Amino acid sequence: MRVGTLNSLLTASFSNIVPLYHERFPHVQISLHAGNIASITEMLVKNELDIIYTLDEQIFDTQFVKVFEAQEDVVIVTNTENPLSARDDVHLADLVSHPFILMNHGNPYRDQFDRELARQDLSVEPFLELESDTLALKLIRENPEYLSVLPRYTAKMSIHKGNLAIIPVADCQMSQWRQVQQGHHPADPGHARRDLRGREKAVLSRISQKSTGARKRACAFSLYCVITAQNLQKKSAKCKLARYNNGQIPASARIARPL
Repeated sequence: MRVGTLNSLLTASFSNIVPLYHERFPHVQISLHAGNIASITEMLVKNELDIIYTLDEQIFDTQFVKVFEAQEDVVIVTNTENPLSARDDVHLADLVSHPFILMNHGNPYRDQFDRELARQDLSVEPFLELESDTLALKLIRENPEYLSVLPRYTAKMSIHKGNLAIIPVADCQMSQWRQVQQGHHPADPGHARRDLRGREKAVLSRISQKSTGARKRACAFSLYCVITAQNLQKKSAKCKLARYNNGQIPASARIARPL
């Protein structure tokens, strides 16, 4: 299974997703490709990837089939030693003079932050722009005065360890969507329904034995199962095909459109 994803998701999520996936589907080989949204989307269009897992605005594109989506908070974080982390009356205008580390332009949550600043007629000049958020996290942990804008999942572990804190900015609420998408390949609707009503063993069989379209549907659905289980924080959570077809989707995730 060829999966394209963002560097932030690769670092923050796949260390948990891969062991769960391998435990559930031990005979499926995974190939992970990290890049920006434009590059992995192009690879999907060219059939160089089976599915992509991204963080972006909600995407509605007829050339893709969206299998999974879940909303993700985008937050402003700092070191727990920064006095801003203890305040409960912070506004965006209070932060613009502080030293920011931001992702490069073109990053979805950086661009959303810029739009929010523009909406309030504000601006931030970051002293450092990065391609990956890994270094941003390290610098903030080591320098209490620094701030950054990151998805909650990226900072979650450092927050749990007590190294970072979310600044509760009253007038700046941001979010993006984690989404799993596959290329759209027309197929006989009856055949697709038969694929999805089989047991997981049949789904895995189609990954290697059936057509490209059936393989993509199987790959995307099986990864959806694992991501959903991870979201629910239940390693033993079971995502059965019958449950999917009946529309009984977990509250933390939903299918945007049927396969």
